[in-house]
Amino acid sequence: MKICFIYDGEYPWDIRVEKICDTLISAGNDVYLVCRNYRAESLSERTNSFEINRMPFLSSKTIFLNKLINFPLFFSPFWILRSFQVARGQKCQLIIVRDLPLALTAILVGKIISIPVVMDMAEVYPEALRSNWMFDKKKMRGINHLIRSPYLAEKIEKLVVRLINHIFVVSQESKNRLQQLYSCSKDKVSVVGNTPELSKFYAQQPSFPGSLSMLKTKKIILFSGFILGDRGLSLAIKAMPTILVQVPNAHLVIVGEGIGKENLEKLVKGMGLREKITFEGWVDNPIISKYAASSTIGILPFSLCKHTQITLANKLFDYMAVGLPVVASNLRPMLRIIEEERCGILFKANDQHDYEIKVTNLLKDKNLRQRLSKNGIRASLTKYNWANEAKTVNRIVEQLDAHQGSYS
Repeated sequence: MKICFIYDGEYPWDIRVEKICDTLISAGNDVYLVCRNYRAESLSERTNSFEINRMPFLSSKTIFLNKLINFPLFFSPFWILRSFQVARGQKCQLIIVRDLPLALTAILVGKIISIPVVMDMAEVYPEALRSNWMFDKKKMRGINHLIRSPYLAEKIEKLVVRLINHIFVVSQESKNRLQQLYSCSKDKVSVVGNTPELSKFYAQQPSFPGSLSMLKTKKIILFSGFILGDRGLSLAIKAMPTILVQVPNAHLVIVGEGIGKENLEKLVKGMGLREKITFEGWVDNPIISKYAASSTIGILPFSLCKHTQITLANKLFDYMAVGLPVVASNLRPMLRIIEEERCGILFKANDQHDYEIKVTNLLKDKNLRQRLSKNGIRASLTKYNWANEAKTVNRIVEQLDAHQGSYS
């Protein structure tokens, strides 16, 4: 089967796109990726496994036009044309589109050439945008009032859910939301979690990469992921003085980038904690496992909001796969998994005092960390790994392929 995958970001970098494409190819399909091109790379490129087709880039002198052409805005004529060229030119039999911004584009192209369309809802856009406005409001200015409107995103999502053939979501809570909001059939939505490929995470040994090479005697508290306002990192930073009283060799390491990083760096400087907290910056996904394996505990201190109550950070599964004990907010998705698998400790979301107690206790209790570690590894080996998600992806693709001819 020939599959066109429309992705609104730059490639390569996204691990979920890579895993889905590799899964499809391993099952004998051909994949043709359509993606953004802000970096002025070649329009077409063949990797070892699939073909990359990038959006046009005019010249370094036309920055505004380049951004306009590449911006993934719902019915962008540039994205429609490029996606149509690839899907029609390669005689594709299925389109998979990543997230809401280009879903209508994919649906239109699919209707024109009479092939089914699947949306990979890796991000629940209406709720993610509401979270941005709640926690990172200063960054949401100007035209963002229109193009990053949660109200508009929800209207578009409602239309997409009605017109699309199938949807992948990252959590059961996200699936429940679609069913409750739009009376979406349960057969139209499949959970494809952000779980890791075990070959890249399982049985990792401490190697102390990057700044961790200077922290071998410390008890490392690791956060890894996008740095956004709803990640609760300000709470984790403010808790450090209290934690250090009980565990003087504790050290917080924050791996990642995002619009909330600048404010957090100012907070750390203002609290005089620059010797106790390290901002590691962006780290490529293959290296994340080395950071997790070299740390003492992993934290997911997400704040309470609608967005965090329906999504699941892939880092939860990354931590579990290397046996890193977790301290996480008691939000529905994380509570469900951590209570079922007994791989971590929960604290009351937004409660700094409870977070301080739970982190301190876990740092001081080696036996508890070992038990949680074993449970996390066991859950990863049996349930929360990409091999299981791949079965779901391939099953849905096979079902859609079997109904070819009914989409005209």
